[in-house]
Amino acid sequence: MFIMADPFTMKHIHNKGFTLIEMIVVVALVAILSSLAGPAFTQLMAKNRIKNISSDLHVTMLKARSEAVKANANITITPTGGNWKSGWAMTDAGGNTLQKREAANVKIHTTFAGNVVFLGSGRPQTSTGLSFTVYEDPSILKKERDRRCVSVGLSGLPTVREDKCTGHTLP
Repeated sequence: MFIMADPFTMKHIHNKGFTLIEMIVVVALVAILSSLAGPAFTQLMAKNRIKNISSDLHVTMLKARSEAVKANANITITPTGGNWKSGWAMTDAGGNTLQKREAANVKIHTTFAGNVVFLGSGRPQTSTGLSFTVYEDPSILKKERDRRCVSVGLSGLPTVREDKCTGHTLP
């Protein structure tokens, strides 16, 4: 702020506002801070996508198991277009859609092909457990802890944990 004197009355005049130099400094600081925050924000968004999709998949497995036991009938979870990344649908034994999930903007790796079927006992229709690794493109998130493993054991109880699933080879 500059203080100037009026030449006719000799009173001090206080100019209010910013000078051009002050404005340039503020704009430069904002540009520097936003360039530093950009990559961190991208990684934060990717981590949140992974958490959300793995949570949705986990809840779908829990609900399918619960519905199978409640109805004492098979409940099937089918990947959309044969690809879990494209979403999935849960249907009952009569073919009625109970739940649908739209496309996931992450990568999902499995060690099996096809549908997940929960029997009326609540157990999966498989002789081995099921597992899904939910992860992001390695150019965005490279750390193992930034991945989530959703697995269904032979008892039928789904779990979710950090890290990739055992036996999954990822880029």
